[in-house]
Amino acid sequence: MRPFEPSQVKTFRAPKYTGITLSLLSMFVLASMFVVWNQITPQTSHKSTINIYCAKSLRLPLEACAKDFENELKINIDISYFENSNSSLPQNLNDSNLLVFYSGNDKTSESQGIENKKAITIAHDWIVFALQKNSRLLPESLAEIFDLNNTIGISHANTISGNEIKKVIGNNHYQNNYKVKFYKSESELASTLLHTDQLSGGFMTKSTALQNGLQILQLEEFRTKRLPVYGLVLNKESHTDETFKFIRFLNAPSKGNRHFKNFNFSPYKGDEWAGTPSISVFCEPLFENTLKSTFLLFNEIEKIESEILSTEKENILNTLVSISQSSAQGLMPDILLVTSSTEKKISPNYERLQVDDNFNKMNILLYRNSKYKILCKRVINFFQTKD
Repeated sequence: MRPFEPSQVKTFRAPKYTGITLSLLSMFVLASMFVVWNQITPQTSHKSTINIYCAKSLRLPLEACAKDFENELKINIDISYFENSNSSLPQNLNDSNLLVFYSGNDKTSESQGIENKKAITIAHDWIVFALQKNSRLLPESLAEIFDLNNTIGISHANTISGNEIKKVIGNNHYQNNYKVKFYKSESELASTLLHTDQLSGGFMTKSTALQNGLQILQLEEFRTKRLPVYGLVLNKESHTDETFKFIRFLNAPSKGNRHFKNFNFSPYKGDEWAGTPSISVFCEPLFENTLKSTFLLFNEIEKIESEILSTEKENILNTLVSISQSSAQGLMPDILLVTSSTEKKISPNYERLQVDDNFNKMNILLYRNSKYKILCKRVINFFQTKD
């Protein structure tokens, strides 16, 4: 028999305090469960797709905008491209595409039956005279360029810049006493300027020139020639609300605007971004029946919210005064529809919008500090053109 040795007897001892409590252990367990849950939970799928036809010259800013839009709203953007000419536009736009972007091309809009007033402006571009970075030419007008008797590059007349240049040259009655080489596209012209000495310079859009690292000069004849970039909803039957939402996204200063600016376009300042913007309308009872159904239809098409308050003249005026004297300036109605007698008593914080003759008894006023001025103008335009 072995002698008893106390040192070999194993007895239970409470663990030394390690600084970890039960509640902290529980947190570690919960965190681990959360990681596992995220791994086994399927990611939110994109709920729909917007199909877009886009002019090739707008590819870079539009793709940057589309990426942000997809990440934020989980709506797919599928983009197809066309050259900036009326001959290469697809013929079935109305059948399968929701949105088209084009820039200042009269032939394009005419061939597709597109009226600019029904499109939504997104940005602007300009015609410039582009040169190599090391060029010492500093012409200020077309006349000075043509007097140099050097060869210049121009895109064909069915391109964005080529069409505008043709009109300007024609309007200034320049004869064929200058040397011109024509190119199928602006990208081909820019490449020639970058890699050869065939040209002294060439006419193209500002965005294309700067994206290719060229020096630019804005000539006198083109300083007022803006080239608008438009968005237009083509398919009225499918994904209309998502499409309008994307256009609002493109116009928002904190969203799409910054991408167009980054790629050397002049952004068209739009409204503050909101997935579902809400506008408020005050009207006198005389106009309530006229506007209510139309405003509700616009709400349904674009998935926005319109709050309509119909009340007497005195109530409208008293409410406006009360809000203006409070700290809740954000509660000022965006739109007022009132009679001429009421308009005379409205503060200068509201501007009058031009309306058709059919609305001669109605005065439409827009709040100057509205967060949704562009949207409000579209609502009013829809209101006036609705049958």
